Amino acid sequence: MAETKEGVSDVLQETRDILKSKILIVDDEECVRSFLIDTLELYPYFTKSAVDAYEAIELLKQEQFDLLLSDINLPGMSGLDLFSYCRKHHKDMPVILITGNPELDDAIGAIKKGVFDYIAKPIVPENLYTCVAKALKNFKQVFDAFSVVKQKFSNSEYDIIKILGSGNCGTVFLVEKGGVEYAMKVLERMPGDLLQDTKIERFIREAEILSDIDHQNIVKMFDYGILDDDDETPYIVMEYLSGKPLNQVISEMQLSLSEKIRIIKDIADILSVVHKKGILHRDIKPANIMLTDDNVIKLMDFGIARLRNSNLTMTQELLGSPAYMPPETFESVQLSDVRSEIYSLGVIAYELFTGVRPFVGNSIVELINTIKTVPPLEPKKLCADFPDYIQEIIGVMLSKKKDDRFSSMEDVIDAFENKRVSIKHSWWHNLIAGKTKWR
Repeated sequence: MAETKEGVSDVLQETRDILKSKILIVDDEECVRSFLIDTLELYPYFTKSAVDAYEAIELLKQEQFDLLLSDINLPGMSGLDLFSYCRKHHKDMPVILITGNPELDDAIGAIKKGVFDYIAKPIVPENLYTCVAKALKNFKQVFDAFSVVKQKFSNSEYDIIKILGSGNCGTVFLVEKGGVEYAMKVLERMPGDLLQDTKIERFIREAEILSDIDHQNIVKMFDYGILDDDDETPYIVMEYLSGKPLNQVISEMQLSLSEKIRIIKDIADILSVVHKKGILHRDIKPANIMLTDDNVIKLMDFGIARLRNSNLTMTQELLGSPAYMPPETFESVQLSDVRSEIYSLGVIAYELFTGVRPFVGNSIVELINTIKTVPPLEPKKLCADFPDYIQEIIGVMLSKKKDDRFSSMEDVIDAFENKRVSIKHSWWHNLIAGKTKWR
């Protein structure tokens, strides 16, 4: 193997074992393609190139690549469109975009949607080396995790195909059994994790909750258990959903007002069923809500759900996602109830209708303080023709005090269907008295 250049960052040194990775370079300018090929093959990476997205897709169909490096501005299909194709057909492969303008809005937006990084022109070789090395290192870690789990399930009836995603509550794999595809969530045992037993208990409880709920808008569970091996890895097999998480739908801003109303009402209806079962989801956020290709809403991830009268909790971690948590849960998770979930749905509604979150902060501490003390910005200040009744409904849902919110998800649905908030509701009296207000 060729010697690496002097002064290359430590992260590149850590990826010496994957320097022979295959990189697909896509750029319509011959001089740029040649520069990228010559630079990356010094290490040596194996490279192939395409002049546009269409040629790149044909190459992706023929062989496997470890990284896609593409210009944003391509003739015909853009680099962003090519990225969207890769997200659907080559989800594990990292993508780096090249742009002539580092402040380009769609480049920054693409990062939020899953692009690993972007590189600004003119391209500095050292920046290119570091960015590519980080992406390949990340790819290798994902591949290694996939290989470990695939080996563990080598004797099972499920064939592990690829990783769909990962988080604190486990890694989700696409699996196949009898010609049918499923999503399998696996909880890896981490040595030294003091919360491991509690996580396993939560993991199994999620399976039990899903097995007890039969609703077309809640992800279906088909199987769960523990592998018969030394570390007893628990797993859940669920339906595989093809679609988009709600956070991606929100970022695309392509829904009509009626479609947005329908989504909020559907989520409220699903949560009403969950609440009647005596269950609090406790992590209501756009990433846990899927809009399928058939435009059906699906609620997912019951990993931190709580059953009525259950005291199981994790005292060493913050439950839920702070941006969508109501003020009272920062005092104690035991204070959460149905009205807390109404607040979380209110945050989603605000974001879905306006395109921005009602509360932001530069740190967790600042965000929590804002949620607890600062009124949300009036939606009409973001959109002059924002419907009055929707603003009023969201205002009730986002009330700082639980008692000022709707008392059930059915009340939320009724308010949308009747297009009004009852004047008897305490929110109105608090608004008049100045106790409730918008910024």
